[in-house]
Amino acid sequence: MDHQAIEIIELATFAERMKVAETTVWKWIRNGRLRPGRHFIQIDRVIRFAWGAELIYRLHEDCLSSPEIDENDPAGKENTSRHSVRNGQQPLNLNY
Repeated sequence: MDHQAIEIIELATFAERMKVAETTVWKWIRNGRLRPGRHFIQIDRVIRFAWGAELIYRLHEDCLSSPEIDENDPAGKENTSRHSVRNGQQPLNLNY
């Protein structure tokens, strides 16, 4: 059986390796982009990532599928408005 080495890392180290801020990782967790059991292990308030080829594969696989936006999630609404401006719709008129 082929065992690939994994390294158990903290959220701060995961953020560093992904080249994002820790707040971004927290946002990904809150939005459901990173899920417990699939992407990380959480016991109480302690979060750890099993850094290795399988985690990278899962992250890549999940990036290929488009995430559903929860209309009740403020972060999801933020993403929706940002994307709608990018898609050619008019931004908010701030000249009031």
